[in-house]
Amino acid sequence: MRTDLKWFHISDMHFGGFQFFNRKELADCILDAARENLGKGWKPDFVAISGDIAYSADQGQYSDAICFLDKLLQMLELQRDRVSMCPGNHDIDRNINRYLFQGCRTKIVSGPDIEEFLRSPERAALLERMARYREFRETYQTSDSQFTTDSRSINAVSHMSIDGLDVQLWEMNSAWLGYGGEEDRDKLVIGSLSLSQFIKSQPPREGCISFGIIHHPFHWLTSFESEHIEAICCENFDFVLHGHIHKPATKAMIVNGGRTILLTAGALLQEYERDYQFCLDTYSIADSTLTVESHLYVAEQRKWYVHTDVLEVEPPSSSSLVTTDVYRELLQRHADFIAPAHMCTVICGISSEIAFCWNGSPSFYSPVLLKQGEASDVESAVSLRQFQRLIRFYGKNAMNHVFAEHGSLIEEYDRFLKRESDTAPAFRAILTAREEEAKTTLGTEVADTSATSFMQLGLRRAIAAEDMAATLRYLALCKADTSSPIRAEILKFDARIVDLPEGVSLYEAWLESDGSDDFSFEDYCAIINSQSVKGKSQLAGQAILRCAELYPSKSAERLNEIVRNLASQYGDRTLYDQFKSITDRS
Repeated sequence: MRTDLKWFHISDMHFGGFQFFNRKELADCILDAARENLGKGWKPDFVAISGDIAYSADQGQYSDAICFLDKLLQMLELQRDRVSMCPGNHDIDRNINRYLFQGCRTKIVSGPDIEEFLRSPERAALLERMARYREFRETYQTSDSQFTTDSRSINAVSHMSIDGLDVQLWEMNSAWLGYGGEEDRDKLVIGSLSLSQFIKSQPPREGCISFGIIHHPFHWLTSFESEHIEAICCENFDFVLHGHIHKPATKAMIVNGGRTILLTAGALLQEYERDYQFCLDTYSIADSTLTVESHLYVAEQRKWYVHTDVLEVEPPSSSSLVTTDVYRELLQRHADFIAPAHMCTVICGISSEIAFCWNGSPSFYSPVLLKQGEASDVESAVSLRQFQRLIRFYGKNAMNHVFAEHGSLIEEYDRFLKRESDTAPAFRAILTAREEEAKTTLGTEVADTSATSFMQLGLRRAIAAEDMAATLRYLALCKADTSSPIRAEILKFDARIVDLPEGVSLYEAWLESDGSDDFSFEDYCAIINSQSVKGKSQLAGQAILRCAELYPSKSAERLNEIVRNLASQYGDRTLYDQFKSITDRS
């Protein structure tokens, strides 16, 4: 299975504009750069163009663009069906139906107005302004192309299968109600309802990477569209490519719990400077990283400059990847593995006490433990991480393929476990105990073999051992609500918290997680408030003063108001004075 995906991102080509440019110089410069990177082993899987192909939507300008792109594709050894694009404001013929355009800009002031217009006969007349762009786009619809437009002829989607990896590229049209220049700001629309319905009609297959390609930044859309479009993109696309601003940028965006990476390419051809720009992007599925190389050619110096950004990308989790299925597959392929149930939980990305030990014993991924061994130990742990990402990305449908192609990664980890088990009795005891628990859970045939069930298993172990530090760490992982039997068991600690020397770790656990929503300070106070008055003040004071020492920069920001409230609640002014002394000193 593919472990990475590469693409060549260009934008704002503006063919036909700025007549003082030497077209051959531009083409030769970009082609030389592509040839050089190809020689270094960087070969893209597709080319993405985020708008403004032409300067004034003239047929001759698109002919120049076709000539250039065909040379580029030949250089990159790609066919025309490996090109995806969207229109920009320069891809509109502004002389066609000007009065209709002005009327639409005046009348379309809400989401329902957009939908009403898109159902009207006037829609076809307005879209005539983009007729030459559509002809140009259709040039790249070869017989092998899987290309679909929506019923309104506004947006489109391309489907590519790249060595077994499915890729969807949604071509969004932010320019159909545009004119050009600053007067477009806050006035552009796409049609969020139509776009959402179109996306739902083309559901991606499991393990598919989805792209949105749009010319304008979201803030150029009108206010009643921008938030909806942002949410749609974050919910459905792994990456969004856009242009228009003539500057490269890389940004992670989170809206309504959805997450996408915004990638902006610079202009291939600008007006006032003979500088050319494009981006080479590489998404590593095995490492969950995105590497963006922004290439800028400075004409005065006749030199290319490269700026590199590296981001971590959350791989899409597969809803159909069931832990029990992975366990059965593992047993069938590797019946002699030392800890198949343990490795099953790790492969499925489960953070639990089965995979990690919170109470001071060695973790199977412990850096300390690995450093004591050979360099290959570290490599085996890293390899298993890569296997974990691959199988979670491709999911159940491709599980057999992933096991067949990358099974050596888990064999490396099994050898590591065997060696540690043979040489360290304490490690063998921990591994045996976790394996038995995992087998029991996986053998129940219960549908819920999710991360939560394994984390609750570790949580119950921590409670039984009266390990408050581990208990609170598991609370941060396990979303136990107030009605959960797990939470009821935790509250039974009321009389024992003060006596535990690790009581300070209660609040440390929350602070280390940057105030995780899964375990808030209110959860901490709920346990504190079950104590005697003396116990409350003692434990609260210990925890907060200790955290102020350990995390002075965070404490000053997070704890100041909390300390004030506690000092007032318990009538203990010395607590606040001590806290201020520590943070001021730090």
